[in-house]
Amino acid sequence: MLDEGVRWHIGRPDLLFMPVGEGFTAPHADMLTNIDLIDPRVVVPMHYRTDEVAFLPKTVDDFIEAAGLPTMHPDDPFVVSPDTLPNVRTICVLKKP
Repeated sequence: MLDEGVRWHIGRPDLLFMPVGEGFTAPHADMLTNIDLIDPRVVVPMHYRTDEVAFLPKTVDDFIEAAGLPTMHPDDPFVVSPDTLPNVRTICVLKKP
């Protein structure tokens, strides 16, 4: 979990890329606490189990279920601006390259 000094340095970004596959990162419960502390508008999950990365224990769907937040799957390109930010915290799952 983030300590206050680290959280202060991060500030409050609108967009947060968060590793959610566990394995080499914290459990989802700790990640969700960190997300609450940082308070971004959009969370972009990364580093999760896929067919190509089968060694990580958790998938993006596991994270979405644990988070219980609205989720979007935008088309490419995903454009972020003050006008396009959601009003509530939202998970944004990007397409595979």
